[in-house]
Amino acid sequence: MIFQKKTYKEILNLILDDRNKGLVAIYQQYGRKWYNYAIKSWKMSEDDTWEVIYNTFNDVLSNINNYRIESQIHFDNILFKIFINNLKKSYNKQKLKDEKINFVSFDELDGEENEGNFEIEENTFEDFFSEEIESKNLIKLQKSLNQLDSIE
Repeated sequence: MIFQKKTYKEILNLILDDRNKGLVAIYQQYGRKWYNYAIKSWKMSEDDTWEVIYNTFNDVLSNINNYRIESQIHFDNILFKIFINNLKKSYNKQKLKDEKINFVSFDELDGEENEGNFEIEENTFEDFFSEEIESKNLIKLQKSLNQLDSIE
């Protein structure tokens, strides 16, 4: 199935007529961009990124009728703002979890000495990050969403 970019009016009509089709349109137009932005700019894990994206989908579908949208730019800004707010919530949630963990150096464990080198070099993870990240979950989600379109 070939992706065809939709206007904000088309997406809003899809959401009103059939939430699933509206979700597919939002995912196709914004999902991959959000995924890459969260992974690259916020250094989030893939699981946390998907949680943020799903929460964004839910928030958009639940609250989009509360907005008076006047243009494509306004629509794009609202969706991005909702996405960023979910990113911040996730980041703060993770930050609270990290603060509760007490780390102990290897040298402090039962008086044993640390003989191994546990440092991670700067280029260790370079192969894992490319210009566009394609995850297995992203492919599976796209296939599932494509199947939603064909059901009628």
